[in-house]
Amino acid sequence: GGTPSSSSSRGATTIVRPDTISYNALLNACASVAAVGRNSRDSSCGGGGGGDDDDSKGRAEAEEEAFGIAMDAYRELRDATSGGGALRPNHVTYGTFLRSVALLLPPTDDRRAPLLREVFGKCCDEGMVCDSVLRTLRSCLSSGEEYWELVR
Repeated sequence: GGTPSSSSSRGATTIVRPDTISYNALLNACASVAAVGRNSRDSSCGGGGGGDDDDSKGRAEAEEEAFGIAMDAYRELRDATSGGGALRPNHVTYGTFLRSVALLLPPTDDRRAPLLREVFGKCCDEGMVCDSVLRTLRSCLSSGEEYWELVR
């Protein structure tokens, strides 16, 4: 018996808490919401004609919800780090969250650019910058000028 987050053996209860890999998987799932929404337009499962406005609105709502979940997960992991615990964001966390922000927030969203800057700055502060983070950051920005401004 028990809940998915706990197990019982001879009356003892063990609480299972997420680790960095779990948070990274959640961030990746959130980023995937955008990809699934975009790919479903091209699939035959979408039905016949019409309904594009409803589909677009539904995608936007799903992406906003996924962004909220990703933001909460990132903050939770970041806050756990400040508490001095063993739970810490790694280069995968930063790269995946940057990708989530870029995929889930349109370039016109006022939250997007400042958040990308803030997260990359934190990544730098934590010493987690690597080739994969830089590639992800470059793909998130609309111009090479923005990229070079951040990495200087």
